[in-house]
Amino acid sequence: MPRATLFIIGIGILAISTAAPLIKLLPHVPALVVAAYRLVFATLALAPVGYAQMRATQVRLDRHTLWLVAGAGVCLALHFAAWISSLRYTSVASSVVLVTLNPLFLALAGYVLWGERLTGALGLSIGLAVGGSVCIAWSDAQEPAVVQAGSALLGDSLALCGAIMASAYLLCGRLARPHLALSVYVGLVYACAALTLVACCLALGLPLQGYSGRTYLVLALLAFVPQLIGHTILNWALAYLSPTLVALAILGEPIGATLLAYLFLDEAVGWLQGVGALLILTGIGLGQTQRVAPAPAALCREE
Repeated sequence: MPRATLFIIGIGILAISTAAPLIKLLPHVPALVVAAYRLVFATLALAPVGYAQMRATQVRLDRHTLWLVAGAGVCLALHFAAWISSLRYTSVASSVVLVTLNPLFLALAGYVLWGERLTGALGLSIGLAVGGSVCIAWSDAQEPAVVQAGSALLGDSLALCGAIMASAYLLCGRLARPHLALSVYVGLVYACAALTLVACCLALGLPLQGYSGRTYLVLALLAFVPQLIGHTILNWALAYLSPTLVALAILGEPIGATLLAYLFLDEAVGWLQGVGALLILTGIGLGQTQRVAPAPAALCREE
């Protein structure tokens, strides 16, 4: 792999690692509002590029693709709603490690939906990940100091829900992405997710305005650094690397997020949390190297 590619991917991993620490700086803002602003700002930034690409390629969405895009947007909205909520109840380390379980959920979905073979090594990887999740849950249940409100086990459960929703989002993308250019697909999905989250905020009566300038600055950073820079670089990498290698690179996010939380938020990692994180990351890494059928080639190129 060229050094330049490694360097760019490293920037992307560092960018997405800032998401959890930034969210921790917004304890007074409802989780749904944080998620809504993240997607709204990202959508506004992408709108000119996506619109220009749609006009240049004369994109026409058939009903099937439109439903897939809408499904991806709703799943992305639910992913952010669940994961951001999890950070209100558990530590950055626990939340980010558990939400990265989505590669294993995707492996299971591949077996069910596309008949991808489950090897013994993949079964072992799932066992390691489940064991790691139990370690983290047990650690959080014994360490109330990491909990800002409520139960840490609730936060861990929300992080797992976020991983499931992220898996569903990627599955929708696997089917819809071959028909759309990257900028068009991402722009439409972000817009759908933003509308979903804003509608939820309005329905629940959550305040969307009246926050301080510092709060809006953090919300903007959340949209532009981990979302636009981090996720865009990872999508760019798919044009040059296999989805397996990109997924393995994403395993750097828990390490980066935990380190940033330790340096700037004074969140220490207990030994049982560390063991759980190591088991999960090992399980995901082993599982990704055992995937049999990669994503369709059309998913990895820019039209």
